Amino acid sequence: MKGKLFYLLFTFVLIGSGVTVESALGKPVAVVNKDTITLQMLEERLQAKGETSITGKAPEVVKSELLSEALIDRLVLQKARAMNLSKDSVFRENKKEHLIKFVFDKMYQKYVADLVKVTEEDVEKYYQDNRETLYKIQDQVRVSHILIEPQEDSTIKDEKKRKETAEQAALEKAKEVKKKAESEKFSDLASMFSNDPPTANRGGDMGYQKRGQMLPEFDAAAFKAKPGDILGPIKSQYGYHILKVTDRRYQGYLEFTDSLKAGIQERLTFERTNQRNQAFLDSLRNEASYEFNDQIIDLPDSSNVAEKVWYVVVNGQDTVNAKQAREELLNYTVYTKAKELSFEEKKNFLRQKSVWVQLMILQNLAKRLGYFDLPEVKQEENKFTLEQAQKKIRQRAMSDYTPPQQEIQRYFDTHPEMYKQDFPLHVYHIIFDDSITAAAVGDSLLQGADYLEMAKKYYPGTEEIKEVAYDLGYISPFEMPEGFYQAASQLQAGEVSPPFKTFLGYHLIKLIDRKKDQTLEEIKPQIIKILKEENQKKSKAQWEANLKKGAKIKIFDDELKKLDLSKLNSPPAAPPQKQN
Repeated sequence: MKGKLFYLLFTFVLIGSGVTVESALGKPVAVVNKDTITLQMLEERLQAKGETSITGKAPEVVKSELLSEALIDRLVLQKARAMNLSKDSVFRENKKEHLIKFVFDKMYQKYVADLVKVTEEDVEKYYQDNRETLYKIQDQVRVSHILIEPQEDSTIKDEKKRKETAEQAALEKAKEVKKKAESEKFSDLASMFSNDPPTANRGGDMGYQKRGQMLPEFDAAAFKAKPGDILGPIKSQYGYHILKVTDRRYQGYLEFTDSLKAGIQERLTFERTNQRNQAFLDSLRNEASYEFNDQIIDLPDSSNVAEKVWYVVVNGQDTVNAKQAREELLNYTVYTKAKELSFEEKKNFLRQKSVWVQLMILQNLAKRLGYFDLPEVKQEENKFTLEQAQKKIRQRAMSDYTPPQQEIQRYFDTHPEMYKQDFPLHVYHIIFDDSITAAAVGDSLLQGADYLEMAKKYYPGTEEIKEVAYDLGYISPFEMPEGFYQAASQLQAGEVSPPFKTFLGYHLIKLIDRKKDQTLEEIKPQIIKILKEENQKKSKAQWEANLKKGAKIKIFDDELKKLDLSKLNSPPAAPPQKQN
């Protein structure tokens, strides 16, 4: 006991002297207006940020960033504590709603959730009572399939022959695929050959199927087979199927496993909680007193009524106004597709279904039971107020800047690397040692000869080289011999150049594709994003500078150097033990 009193007295003296307990628990890395930032605090911050925060960064940079963020957070906290939000109507309304929700959650926990119990006996009884309806397993088979569709040849004019030829070709291909399936991976073959895209994307898997769910042509065959059997080809209206049975589930019941028990426990808890909650609310509604504004309620829904005029008073003190009640009644009639409610129907709705009335009843109960005066509610109020103040302070760092057109144009003009194509031309070429052969091949190409055949015939080198060397891919003006790019750039896609000479020899080139530079309109969204980000960085830097202005900040570099980045993946240090 003496030890505890000593610790409390020691803490009190430290606070009174302007030195925080944190500084007593470790030497400060920095002091911000008498608030300290310790090494342990930076280590905890590092742990929270994770490994990606230090990837590719020098240790000094990481430490500097951590300390800078800690300093800013502390300055924001200090300013938030001094901020007065009492005249902010939006804040007051948000705080009211937040505290009501907080209080309702506590009431719900005490009067509903904590009173709901589901025992092991309840879980087992539910399982036994619902075995036949919820937990019975029907006979199932898991099947993968490959569909080979007949592909008709449009060049065959006779329709009957065209269909017969397509059918025979599909059957032969299906037989070939089945033979492959006996030694190769079925899922790979399905991805490669199946004409059923949804299952082909899953390696042919159709999942578990009950009797009668599959095509009748192969339903019975699949249930007669054993896991691992490959069936087919089986003909259907869609083509020829090769099937593989991958698993079999025989009729029975789901095993009463821990996982199933947990699911039943969750389901029963949910159902009973809802029932308990409804019973609790119904009892409050039934005990409540209601005073209705009959004159206003009896008016047609189309009549104009002042929004704030009272509609119903609950328990003699809480009022639901006309705007709230009429909107809720309208939503109810739209949802239920009912006609305009009668006078008595409106009153019954307000007694039994109105959310606004329910909120008033719960608030009235919370006030009577003193919930809004509980210490934890006061703590939540202070916490919410501090959080909202910090949020307001941080919002000042945000920029709503929209760059003008002239700035966008200037950035576009000064950053050509963003929109110009470095390798714009896709080119094929053939190189010759002499101009006569080059001219002859060029004439052949003009008369309709195939460029690739000419390339493979005349390109110098081995067959392996001829197969690939003609395709230069996309080229730039900086990597080609003088005159080569210029000649290519004058061509249209698909056009072949006349023979021309470089220091390497004589060339015939064919332009395959031309990438165009992006226009300002195409790249404008990207430029706007960049300019906004640059402006945001400046805005944040200015905001941080303003925060620090006038603040007394002292940094202890020797302590900062002790920050061990290798502790990132280790558990945080345990807090100091208090004396007993």
